[in-house]
Amino acid sequence: IIVIICTPLINLVDLYLINDSVVTQQIGDNNTLYYKDNSNLPAIINVNMIGNNNIVEVLGSNSISDGMKIDIIGSHKTITIENH
Repeated sequence: IIVIICTPLINLVDLYLINDSVVTQQIGDNNTLYYKDNSNLPAIINVNMIGNNNIVEVLGSNSISDGMKIDIIGSHKTITIENH
């Protein structure tokens, strides 16, 4: 399941999913979400970005990150999460 809401200008969502559910809302310009999961475990993630030039990178998933919600309010912020 993928739900993507992007407004108004250039925003990027790059997903590699296996049994995952990703919901993202990007409000602003030049926001980027990279999500790559190599496991067969189902995962749910919710990412909201409000502002400009924000980057969220999520690599992998596990039971700790299942149901994770990330909210970024502001501009020029980067979050990288590595799950092994």
